Amino acid sequence: DDTPDIAPSSVAPAVNRLPERVIRPMRAVDPMTLRGEGGTIRLWGIKSAQSAETPLELKALDLMDGLIQEQQVNCRIMGGTMLEMIARCSTATNQDLALELLKNGFVVVDRRQTYNTVFATAYEKEQESARVAGKGVWALVKEDMSQTDSRGLPRWLEPYMSVLLPLALIF
Repeated sequence: DDTPDIAPSSVAPAVNRLPERVIRPMRAVDPMTLRGEGGTIRLWGIKSAQSAETPLELKALDLMDGLIQEQQVNCRIMGGTMLEMIARCSTATNQDLALELLKNGFVVVDRRQTYNTVFATAYEKEQESARVAGKGVWALVKEDMSQTDSRGLPRWLEPYMSVLLPLALIF
């Protein structure tokens, strides 16, 4: 008899399968990362504003603490790993944490994640409102853009002058 004694399982085990949702008390450890019992969650759809301004990060953490208030955070898992999940998270009062950070100019939209999703427009709208109002990192950008050197050229252009000047002479 060539039939095996044990029939192969037709259902694969759910090893390292991400949960659909995580709801638990959490704390912000940086403007884009929450930590709670059992794991770390990075907020979906946003990325760091690439600012070296520590006060800006501290203000973002204050905002997060104020929004969460040591209550449960409801996160819809969008991807990642068991060690660091990526999720859209909202507070107990249903405030989307990423949108609040965008609205205050503490982060920018991660277009790689939001592109072609139903959330893209809302995320871009909040970022644009912060930019127009000069909030958070956008206040720093406005300040940098308005500074000029002794020749009256914008300071942000300085790193490119060695390339631009010869090109200007050619054309």
